[in-house]
Amino acid sequence: MVRVLNDIHQHKSLILNVDGGCEPKNPGGIATCGWVFFDGKNKVLADDYRVVRDGGPLATNNFAEYCALGLALRWLKEQNWRGNLFIRADSKLLVEQVNERWKCKAEHLIPLRERIWELMQGMELNLGINCHFEWVPREENAYADELTGRAYQEY
Repeated sequence: MVRVLNDIHQHKSLILNVDGGCEPKNPGGIATCGWVFFDGKNKVLADDYRVVRDGGPLATNNFAEYCALGLALRWLKEQNWRGNLFIRADSKLLVEQVNERWKCKAEHLIPLRERIWELMQGMELNLGINCHFEWVPREENAYADELTGRAYQEY
C-alpha cells in the first residue's frame, strides 16, 4: 500500500528512486520491488514496496526493476501530477533500455518497457526534456533497496 507522507502537488520537480530484487535466487525466486519519491531536499514524499512475482522463470531482478518503475509511474499518473521527473536506479539495464540506448531482448521485459513509455506519454514526460534517467550506485539507492528487501522479509 502506498504510503503518502507529503503532498507531491506542492513540487514541480520530483526525484524517483526505484529498485527491484529477486531472492533467494535470480531467476526463479521471489521478485520484489520498492520505490520512493523525494523532493529536491531529499524529503520523502511517498513510497511503496511489494512482491511482484512468486517464483518461476520470469521472476528476475530485471523484471522487478521494471515493475518498480511502472508501479511508481502509474501511481504518479493517478495523482494527476505534472512537472519534471528525475528517475534514479541502480539497474544500468533499466536506465539504458528505457532511454533506448540498449536494446530490450528479453521477451518478458519488452511489454513492461512499452508500458513505461505509455505511462510517460500519458503524463507528458519526455526523455531528456522533463524526464531524466540516471544510473546511481547501490549505496545512493539505499532507501528503495531497503523497501525492496522489506517486501521480501515480510513475504
